[in-house]
Amino acid sequence: FFRIHPFLQYPRKHHYKGFLPEIFHGRPIIRKAAHVYRRFCDNKMAISDLQGAVGNQIKYIIRDIITSIVFNRALCQLLRQSFNKVYRILKVVTITSLRDAVRNLANLVGRRSI
Repeated sequence: FFRIHPFLQYPRKHHYKGFLPEIFHGRPIIRKAAHVYRRFCDNKMAISDLQGAVGNQIKYIIRDIITSIVFNRALCQLLRQSFNKVYRILKVVTITSLRDAVRNLANLVGRRSI
């Protein structure tokens, strides 16, 4: 259809200098330009897909972090409540056992066992 010009077919023989021979090495310019443009579009699509994927990953990571913070806060609150309950129980038990010990000691002293 189009006659391929020799300087397009053999890039080392033509009189271009610079980066163009590297891009259009030995292929018709229109076809090569279309190919380069298509590659560019593919790369652009790939980059936008990648950006979307990275954005989603970041969104999921942030969601996980927030979830873990909320969960950790709830867990800390639960632990604090449990600790307070245990502490109250221990305090009551200790006070009771201390009273019992004092009472027992007083009884022993009263009976002149000690």
